[in-house]
Amino acid sequence: MANVDPFVIPIPNKVLFDQELRPYFEYLHRFLHDLWERTGAGDDLIADLEADTTSADGGNRTNRFLQDEVEDIKGKLTELRRDRYRDDICLLENQISDLKRQNRRLEQEVLALKEQQAKAPRRLEQLIYEVAEREAKRATRRAEQLIDELTERHDIGV
Repeated sequence: MANVDPFVIPIPNKVLFDQELRPYFEYLHRFLHDLWERTGAGDDLIADLEADTTSADGGNRTNRFLQDEVEDIKGKLTELRRDRYRDDICLLENQISDLKRQNRRLEQEVLALKEQQAKAPRRLEQLIYEVAEREAKRATRRAEQLIDELTERHDIGV
């Protein structure tokens, strides 16, 4: 019968040096080891395989069992890969839809900017006209003020 101790793996150094975690993991490690010993501590697949190899057809039975286990593991790995890729695909699909939304928003902003650009020359022309008109009125008022001042100084009647 094989007696394999699954708890020969040491506790990581990071945990050993952490004064808060170390007692917890040491207790957990001891608890699991005690459970393992109390539940047979070695009456497992390895012990069963050793018994099977001594019988006449034990090798075939063991071989079939191992092949079944290998196929089961392959199936689980395939599922894990498919699930992992499914998550990646979902993430990428979400990113693509976000990028499409951003692209549509940017296209709308570009259209709005093009409309503003098309209106800009007309608006600029309008602003120039308004400024010129305002400056012309101001210049006319100033000219009238100067004429009034000159007429008052020289008593010229206009």
